[in-house]
Amino acid sequence: MAKYKSDVGIAKTALSNLPVTWEGKASVLALKAANYNWKQMEWWAFLFEMLCRDCLTEQFEIPGDKSD
Repeated sequence: MAKYKSDVGIAKTALSNLPVTWEGKASVLALKAANYNWKQMEWWAFLFEMLCRDCLTEQFEIPGDKSD
């Protein structure tokens, strides 16, 4: 249980700087620049996923990551 609490604390700290308001056009252009599902109608979900991956990859192993 202690590991779970530690992980939650790490995630909260890492994600605390995420923007709380996203402008659609700028967000889709950011996804396009990253070549990250930018043509999808659910751009907001993919943007959140991309931002979380950017913030959490150094602290956590994310399932489904591709090895280079």
